[in-house]
Amino acid sequence: MAIGKSKLHEMLDRARQLDDAVAWLKTFTPQTRKELADLIRNGQLARKKEDATGDHIGFYSPVTEQIDPSKEAGTPYTLKDTGEFYQSIYVQVFQKSIRFDADDEKMRGQSWYTEQIVALSDENFKKLIQKVKKAYIKEARRVLFRTR
Repeated sequence: MAIGKSKLHEMLDRARQLDDAVAWLKTFTPQTRKELADLIRNGQLARKKEDATGDHIGFYSPVTEQIDPSKEAGTPYTLKDTGEFYQSIYVQVFQKSIRFDADDEKMRGQSWYTEQIVALSDENFKKLIQKVKKAYIKEARRVLFRTR
């Protein structure tokens, strides 16, 4: 066998083609982006009623309860009044980072508003790490072993 023509050399050549940025970007399919936004929408805000740090965003007042009886005084905000804010949550993927954002213009002036409302909790960040890890391994195998 000639030098540079072994299976090992072929795999090393393919390994040089493995690009971290490409693997990173391929990780974030539209479905994955939706799942990540849903972790914030459904997990943190709707179910736990917390921001990314685990703090409640705020609590409904007795006046709010009088206006809308579905919002019981003393219970945490869900921010799901019309669903407009929830639907506006999205994920942007860049070469070396990701950004979570939403149309929060109506809330920005509120005293309770923080950037942590549209961010991943530690628990959800760990889920993101696992998704990225699995996708990266899949991409590495695709490049190294020429699989689909």
